[in-house]
Amino acid sequence: MDNEMWTFVDGYEVIMSISSSMILAAGVYKNFLRRKNSTNVSTEIKSITASHQKANAVANDQKLTKQPSKNSDTLNAYVKTIDATTNIIVLNKEGEILYANKLFCQWLGIAQTKITGKKLSAIVQFDIKVDLIAKNSGSSKIELPFTTMHNAVKWGDVTFSDVTLESGEEEVLCIVHDITERKVKEEQLNLKFEELRKQKEYLSSSNSTKDKFFSIMAHDVKGPLNSLLSFTDLIAMHVDKLSRNEIQEMAGQLKMSVDGLYKLLENLLEWSRSQTGDIPLFFEHLPVSSLLTKTLNLVESIRENKQIEIELKVSGNVTIFADENSIYSVLRNLIGNALKFTYKKGKIVIEAIELDNVVHLAIHDNGVGMSKEVMDWVFRLDKKYTTPGTAKEAGTGMGLVLCKEFVEKNNGKIWVKSKQGKGSTFWVELPKGDFNLVKKSVATY
Repeated sequence: MDNEMWTFVDGYEVIMSISSSMILAAGVYKNFLRRKNSTNVSTEIKSITASHQKANAVANDQKLTKQPSKNSDTLNAYVKTIDATTNIIVLNKEGEILYANKLFCQWLGIAQTKITGKKLSAIVQFDIKVDLIAKNSGSSKIELPFTTMHNAVKWGDVTFSDVTLESGEEEVLCIVHDITERKVKEEQLNLKFEELRKQKEYLSSSNSTKDKFFSIMAHDVKGPLNSLLSFTDLIAMHVDKLSRNEIQEMAGQLKMSVDGLYKLLENLLEWSRSQTGDIPLFFEHLPVSSLLTKTLNLVESIRENKQIEIELKVSGNVTIFADENSIYSVLRNLIGNALKFTYKKGKIVIEAIELDNVVHLAIHDNGVGMSKEVMDWVFRLDKKYTTPGTAKEAGTGMGLVLCKEFVEKNNGKIWVKSKQGKGSTFWVELPKGDFNLVKKSVATY
């Protein structure tokens, strides 16, 4: 025994062994009586049930039937104090509640008559096999979430201890300490820690991604600049030796290089502004047909040069609720890509599909398509993918990254379906708008 408390009862010593892992005042005990000559006599300390509330020590030896002494009164008073100050329930080995004291019932706000006779598992939340704990308790301790009358949760630190009656019947005494306040604070701390952990992971991943991105961009900016420097050096040193045709050819190559660099820097600027929150978003009801008309007017010269047919399948009333400038940038990039990767005299189909609360925009082309591997990373910041168009048009590798950024800022989604050699379809999902709320200035492009 870890600790012993000795009480004399009419010539007998009541030894109350208390496990060091338990609190003495809780009264978790097994009792034995022994004569002063050290002869052990088993006895019954009545379980604290409705029929045993006096909690008297009744011995097999007839000497215990004597008039109780002051020490016996002290023992009874001690047990009664426990019952009045501690949450107590008594179970049988099947986990059925034989008794729940007044304090425990008040703690859960449930009448004693509604607890007695129920399985312990009936008043414990979650799928915890408390009945098995009772059956094999011995001496064990566990934290359990109890259900109150109003289906709230109160946490108890429960100590299970076996009690053997004189009759040989085994019961389980449960001392329940309220730890609800501590568990609530622990949960709050856990949520805070989890939030901080996710923030740390996000920042770490974001920094790593941006490091890769800027490394890629540095290479892409350096390449055109090197070409520009080489051409300008060549012209400066040999202008008198170059023919007009040679100068024109070099000027054309310089223009392509500078145009590509300008587009890259333009996309980089837009992306960086979106990251810092410098791009204000003004959400309004926008007719899709007007947005597409504006975009197609911008790329008309490219379409005409490649003799590409563009078919629109868009009702004039289809409306989205979004920011005009950012969605215009998305459409400009996606239609520009479709033109870039569609062969001469090819075809592009643009359609808008209204669903319950969203609109799906689809841009189909019958161009070069892409592999599954490429589809997996075209929207990723840390993966650089750019390839010349069907007419050797240059790309920046930033357009689709920017599209994803802007679509998500408009509470939407973007994805691609493609087959190499067969073409691609880019899908954009955006919140549905109300055509009746479209501003007149927006509707007339």
